[in-house]
Amino acid sequence: MRKSLFVYLLLLPFLLFLGQGCKPSPEELESKGERFLKEKNYTEAIKCFREAAEQGLAISQYNLGVLYQYGEGVEKDETRAVDWYRKAAEQGHIKAQHNLATCYLHGMGVPQNDEEAAKWFREAAEQGEVEAQYTLGVFYSKGQGVPKDDAEAVKWYRKAAEQGHAKAQYNLAICYGKALGVPENYAEFKKWLRRAAEQGHELAQRDWEKVLKVEAEEEK
Repeated sequence: MRKSLFVYLLLLPFLLFLGQGCKPSPEELESKGERFLKEKNYTEAIKCFREAAEQGLAISQYNLGVLYQYGEGVEKDETRAVDWYRKAAEQGHIKAQHNLATCYLHGMGVPQNDEEAAKWFREAAEQGEVEAQYTLGVFYSKGQGVPKDDAEAVKWYRKAAEQGHAKAQYNLAICYGKALGVPENYAEFKKWLRRAAEQGHELAQRDWEKVLKVEAEEEK
């Protein structure tokens, strides 16, 4: 009996090491969760995401936030969604930052707060998230959650416009057409208006037709 106990105690560290080695990593759990999600097995997906999220994996924290926000596989709970978005956002997860900003903007799961919305839109925008760049431009144009600053609005519209964001292209065109934050520049106005129109932006198409009509009249 004593010999068996001695052997067990001797092997215990090795057995514990093997047990730890068999435990899936957060990344493996995330991968399993993604597979379950594609199969619409939300129960198993959530188990995997939660375990990985609790170990600090940002993408799993974000995924849990999405599932709670839309009530997929769990009871819809915007407050919990915000909690998980925040954990991921604080680790620099771009989509989580954008979603957290949107929650603050619309008062979903948190009290509505334009300043917090602007803060998190900026975090995402500085990492190149195009929708956040456009929205931050709108905030500066309106003075919403930030001091009104047309030049700063132009800066963010341009970043989004250069990534092909049609609304940002149109707003940037208007800024050049009305000298908002930049000197008036007809060539730049036309350039960005045309790009937005070519993407199907209705107001840009309407204004582009007017530009062409005026120029055609001037040529007569």
